[in-house]
Amino acid sequence: AVKSTKYHLTRVMGNQRLTFEEMATLACRIEALLNSRPITPISTDPNDYRALTPGHFLIGHPMVEIPELDVTHVLQNRLTRWELLRQMYQSFWKRWSTEY
Repeated sequence: AVKSTKYHLTRVMGNQRLTFEEMATLACRIEALLNSRPITPISTDPNDYRALTPGHFLIGHPMVEIPELDVTHVLQNRLTRWELLRQMYQSFWKRWSTEY
């Protein structure tokens, strides 16, 4: 997964230059994203939608994040730095989830 993460991260970042804090923020958010992806259902009950995630092995319970407004369609020159990081994060997830 590390090779795949590096591959998609370089594609998402393009030629953008990030500060150390911005890169650390983006890396932490991507780490949480990858550790919250479902691996397998926890139960055989069709009404139970809980899934086993890598977060269960790391911290004992799933990592849950609140959904954000989609900014992947906004032009980059219109974004604040925080919105730019959000766009990179969302683009990473779209690429990684379809190509992994």
